[in-house]
Amino acid sequence: MTAALIIILLLAVAAGNIGPELVAALTGGSTRAWEYVAEGSLMALLWLAVLALLMPYRRLRLPAAAVCCYGFAEAALRPVCRLAFPMTGPPAVPARECLCTAAGWPWWWELTPLAAALCATAVAHTLKGKP
Repeated sequence: MTAALIIILLLAVAAGNIGPELVAALTGGSTRAWEYVAEGSLMALLWLAVLALLMPYRRLRLPAAAVCCYGFAEAALRPVCRLAFPMTGPPAVPARECLCTAAGWPWWWELTPLAAALCATAVAHTLKGKP
């Protein structure tokens, strides 16, 4: 499991660092736009890797899952929201809006992963010390 995870991370890091230039050259898009997507995708993958590494620790399982899933959800929003705009240049984001709300996501949707993480952490704290 650990060796496979390390190989996946190695390939992801390589793709995240080499891929944006290749994709931009093939699609005619902006290298910076594709770097933004690659950075968010790589960060989401790293949150999943942290989760996989923490799963063997029984007492950390629920709070680690809550925090890592929240981190994954936030990181995954970067590429998803950026891909909603043309990749040829910077997106037009109005003042007082973030990238996802400018892309059409409801503002409260971004709070859902945080609320779930807080609830799971509270449950883990309540169950602390129980087998």
